[in-house]
Amino acid sequence: MFANYLCYVNSVLVYRSGGTTRVTGVMLALGTFGLLLLGPGVIQYLPVMVVAALIFVLGIDLSKEALWDTIGRVSREEYITIVIIVAVSTYADFVVGIIAGLVFACLFFVLQASRRRNTIRAIFDGSIARSTVRRHITQRRFLEQVGTQTQILKLQGFLFFGTINSVEDLIRRALDIATWQSNPIRFLIVDFSLVSGVDFSAAEAFTRVQRLLEAKDVVLVFCGLQPDSDVGVALRSVGLWTDSDLRLEVFANLNEALEWTENEFLRGMYSSGWASAQAFGRATAGAGSSGMELRRSHSSTSSTHAAPGDIGSHKPPAGGGAVPGVGLEAAGLDIPDSKGRQPAFVLDSGFENSPRRHHLQQAVRTALERAGGDAMMVGALSSVPEMESGDVSSADGDSEAGADRGKMERRMGSSGEQLPPNALPQPGHGSDSAPSPSQAASVQRRRRLVQPLPLLMLTFKAYAQEDLGPDFFANLAPYFSKVHISKGQRLWERGDEPDGLYLIEKGILKARYDFPQEDFEINEAMLAGTIAGELSFLSGQIRNTSVHAELDCVLWKLDGVNLDRMQAERPAREFSTFFRMLLRVTEEEQECLMSYLVTRLS
Repeated sequence: MFANYLCYVNSVLVYRSGGTTRVTGVMLALGTFGLLLLGPGVIQYLPVMVVAALIFVLGIDLSKEALWDTIGRVSREEYITIVIIVAVSTYADFVVGIIAGLVFACLFFVLQASRRRNTIRAIFDGSIARSTVRRHITQRRFLEQVGTQTQILKLQGFLFFGTINSVEDLIRRALDIATWQSNPIRFLIVDFSLVSGVDFSAAEAFTRVQRLLEAKDVVLVFCGLQPDSDVGVALRSVGLWTDSDLRLEVFANLNEALEWTENEFLRGMYSSGWASAQAFGRATAGAGSSGMELRRSHSSTSSTHAAPGDIGSHKPPAGGGAVPGVGLEAAGLDIPDSKGRQPAFVLDSGFENSPRRHHLQQAVRTALERAGGDAMMVGALSSVPEMESGDVSSADGDSEAGADRGKMERRMGSSGEQLPPNALPQPGHGSDSAPSPSQAASVQRRRRLVQPLPLLMLTFKAYAQEDLGPDFFANLAPYFSKVHISKGQRLWERGDEPDGLYLIEKGILKARYDFPQEDFEINEAMLAGTIAGELSFLSGQIRNTSVHAELDCVLWKLDGVNLDRMQAERPAREFSTFFRMLLRVTEEEQECLMSYLVTRLS
């Protein structure tokens, strides 16, 4: 019965008889050589029953070990494989049994892998997973509200026909009508950074997914891959990454993909004709005449695209891209390559009552409400150019006030919204007439509304827990000094002593966080209307980042000497209010950075 196990049985017999050293092999070789010399006649002196009993005992023992002892210790599929190997080896051949075991093991592996969900490592939405770009707080709050329309799937392992089904089923359920009404999506990001490979059937499944998403006007975004990687080659083999007609975006890493979706939400919203969107644009417009510039912080490595090596390009939808009432630059969205390029979606065409449009409108209103309802005042401040604090004649003040009033009225007329009367400079009756009290107040107001006062209000007012007027920020303005740095210039290096914090009036600062691992670093872009270097400055610790100017920048610096002066010269309540606002800014920026780290390391 157990004839096919003779060789294995002999080995087990020798081992259980104490033959556990190399001497056993030498003795076996000598015995075999002796039998060769003496001939087979010696075997007849061995009792046949003893030899047979040894073989049967060992065979039964091994069968028990394989079939009985494994009950409850292995899975059902593994136990079936063991039984098949034993049966085929007994009635056919040992080698055939091994081959049958391999075939059934592969079959059961495919079945088990297709039932498990470990292909999907994590699922996030854009309200949790955010890029490392520091944006104005009003924009950030808008993105927090609308972030649920961005879904992120982090995949892992090898994707083949047995595992891709779970991914495809998950996406189909997300596009189901019932789910869509409660949680519509506009961008689907698939992160391949932990995927080791993709077979042809899995790559074909992504083409089906892309067609499903396009039917719902959802943009598919890939990240964590390169054109020459195994995954990239597999996707190109099915034409998914080479057809320029497909709405597909591909980026080198998750941070760049998140940044692009955030920019597209802002561009699409600013490109609409909604009155609330125009108010939002004025609330986040840059201080002074510079405007806030929202640019790709990773312009050198920002994407990889519809054609390999083409990064960040997809076929845009038809529709207008102009910004009625508020241009992209005025709204703070002067994005590279945005001129002549349509947004990923257009809000002024069709689907008036769609869940996504309704959600965007609600997000804009919520962001404006949380910003303190001061959008109109910020809009007025953003029209005031930077001035020197020298004398200004009443005639000059009157003419400038009239010009600014005309500019403001033209700017506000397209949206149909009105500023408070005291937010506009009032013109006089003529250049030779004596200034009226209201005109004198207007000139005095213009003298005070010079940088960095508009920037201070734009940056800090949303963080205040009480209603702070311009006088509060005007008292802080003298402690800030203006700094110009050119594109590429270093602001500080990692390990430097903190020399102050910087308010960004114009341009982009780029920070790099280095870690001991050679292949792990985080890049953070800081846009106009945000603060740089506040954490290390307030804590008195050495700089933990290296920062340089991505573009020509205009900054306003508060150093340690002026901070001490402010504490000594200003009332204690006023200083503590300012300090608490700084701490809230620091907490919010660290929360954004931590949200990205949690997403990346999950």
